[in-house]
Amino acid sequence: MGAANIKPPLIDGDYVYHVGFREIFCINKYTGETIWQWGFPDSPYGFSDDFLIHEEKFIIPRSNGNLYAIHKGLGTVIWSIENHEAGFSSNDLRVYNEMLYYGSGRLYVIDINAGQVVHAIRSPNRSSRFPHAQFLNGVAVDLERKHMYTTDGYFLMCMRLLE
Repeated sequence: MGAANIKPPLIDGDYVYHVGFREIFCINKYTGETIWQWGFPDSPYGFSDDFLIHEEKFIIPRSNGNLYAIHKGLGTVIWSIENHEAGFSSNDLRVYNEMLYYGSGRLYVIDINAGQVVHAIRSPNRSSRFPHAQFLNGVAVDLERKHMYTTDGYFLMCMRLLE
């Protein structure tokens, strides 16, 4: 099944989702049958290190800056954001109130149903003093206060989540 991603497979119901370097596999966990296989086997770009399932969507970024929502049961593309509009790679993807949050240079907020970039926020601390201030880490979500926490490599920041 190709070179594996550094994260373990996801299990959702009767299926195991395995992310290789350039392909994704949906496997029936009882029979071992490959239900679908999707990806870019001949591309030099692989998939990034984080992925998640939200409702019927398998959300996965590629190392070339594209972000995809694949139908978890069919293996077909529901939506995609291409041309580096969603950052180059991402980690620690988080969903809150149908919005996907992650850091990839900027802090991205993606409408998970429409597949549209809602916000791409630069660090407010980026300056000559902190020229490398950027959001490369994930976010932590505080459901009680409806806030998220992240860092730009220099400062811890707290921001209100979108309602």
